[in-house]
Amino acid sequence: METIQGEIVEEATANQQIPQRAALAVRESAQAAQWTPSFALGIDEAVERVAAKHQFFNRVMRAGDHYGVIPGTKGKPTLLKPGAELLLASMGLHAEFSDEDAPEIDITGEHHGGEAYIRYRRQCCIYRQTGALEHEKMLVARASGSCSSWEAKYRYRAAERVCPSCGKPAIIKGKKEYGGGWLCFKKKDGCGATFGDNDASIIGQETGKVPNPDIADIENTILKMADKRALVAATLIGTGCSDIFTQDLEDAPDYDAAPRTPQSAPAPKPSDPAPTKDELRALYAKACALDPALVPGALGSWVAKNIAGYTPSDDGFRRIKAALDALIAKGPTTVHAAPRAAEPAPTPAPAAAKPTHAADAPIADDTRKHLLAALRRIGITAKADRLKYAAERGYIVASYSELTDRDARALAEEATNAARCPACGALAPEPHNPACPEAGEGGML
Repeated sequence: METIQGEIVEEATANQQIPQRAALAVRESAQAAQWTPSFALGIDEAVERVAAKHQFFNRVMRAGDHYGVIPGTKGKPTLLKPGAELLLASMGLHAEFSDEDAPEIDITGEHHGGEAYIRYRRQCCIYRQTGALEHEKMLVARASGSCSSWEAKYRYRAAERVCPSCGKPAIIKGKKEYGGGWLCFKKKDGCGATFGDNDASIIGQETGKVPNPDIADIENTILKMADKRALVAATLIGTGCSDIFTQDLEDAPDYDAAPRTPQSAPAPKPSDPAPTKDELRALYAKACALDPALVPGALGSWVAKNIAGYTPSDDGFRRIKAALDALIAKGPTTVHAAPRAAEPAPTPAPAAAKPTHAADAPIADDTRKHLLAALRRIGITAKADRLKYAAERGYIVASYSELTDRDARALAEEATNAARCPACGALAPEPHNPACPEAGEGGML
């Protein structure tokens, strides 16, 4: 009887809970239907955080140390490993690394067609510590990065002819007028030894792009590169800085960080749109009208002297605009304002003295050829290197077609002078003056 009564009581209790569960389900359904996505932060707080992030970039991070810009491009700055570490430390975050896949290390090439192969795929997790114990932490972001020995910069190397006598990669071809053959060039730290045209010890050497025979030596480099790529990717996600930085260009073959010099121009507001080159030239012309000490001179020359650490980017253009705005705000200079009206008009140059190409005209074809030839003399052939050469001298261009004829001629003259022998004035690769003390074996530059 007790068992029957107990079953009756349990059944009654269960019947009472069914309506309660049904009512709860109805309430939860109604709440879900009313819920819509909303921001976790208030709009004002979100605006303050974004502004603080951009102020941190402008006032704390340094070009060349924490980020870099590819010369000649207008893309976003590239976040470097030290910059990622600075962002994490400043935001109270830390990174932990682990293998996402098992590493592939085939030094003998047994499983890769006889060619050595190393690959690491690493994962980076960004955490915020929430307690004193090691496990008391919150995952903020996660990203992966990989690197392998079959990437071109690791898979191959540039082989040069090596001197059999001193072992230095300083072998050059001698000119016919000086007997031809091969020369271990002293100006390339060679020993001056000479070799015949058909010397097997020279012509038998392999040159150009050859497979890297020392893959095992770069195993740690490949691991660290995979870690770095994962770190930068996870940092951009965890800190929400992808609107400021990219990581896509950091490993480009022609990448070169910006000079490590402090910014001299006032820090612009990151929300301001970047000015165009035409707008900058107009501002410079306005500043020149107020301060004749700036004239004559090209905008690029002024930038090179007054905007320390300048790189051709949106941020760099903003810095130029801020500096020019400051000059214009000062108004006319007292030194030049009064006498300018009394200055006599310049005597026009005779027609025969006019240059073939107007100073502010676009670069002419013959000037372009002259400039490229001058750059080749000093070893600058790649487009990125040519743009970098111009940018270092203050010429803000993404292509040489944007140069004026005058600016192009100035660059060509500087490159030509750099290729001249300081002792006799001979222009490489032409021979030195016979009495020149700088002449090496064979008398070649």
